Amino acid sequence: MFSENGMLVDIDALKDSIHSTDLFVLGFQGFSKRLLIDTRSNHRAEPLLTIVEPVNTANERYQWLSKHRADFRLPETFFFAVWPHSIKYLTEIKIIEAIYSKIASQMTEPEKQFKNILHELEQLEHENLVASIRGTKGWETIWP
Repeated sequence: MFSENGMLVDIDALKDSIHSTDLFVLGFQGFSKRLLIDTRSNHRAEPLLTIVEPVNTANERYQWLSKHRADFRLPETFFFAVWPHSIKYLTEIKIIEAIYSKIASQMTEPEKQFKNILHELEQLEHENLVASIRGTKGWETIWP
């Protein structure tokens, strides 16, 4: 659904998905990279919070996981969503807080990891905005 402010997102449903899934991947409208949150942990590996390249299929993501999360079987639940708003809004409506509350207790230095991820996402968003204004990097003008 759309409103005068763009696409409507069911925030509660998104938070419920975060709390009920093993693997959560969030795509963004402005840039191709994805935020991947693998909530699984064991005595050798903590939950994974990282920025990854996009893939074409769920099977490709499973292959990526098999390579990067070899200690774990494939996730039982997998959720992908596209975030149509800014990174700032992602924090304002407490989506990042929902992710943090699910995995922080099992992580080493969670505050630092979340701060670094948010900074990188904001940087990607800013670079995309600048490229769109300058007409570079996938934003070339169609007018001479």
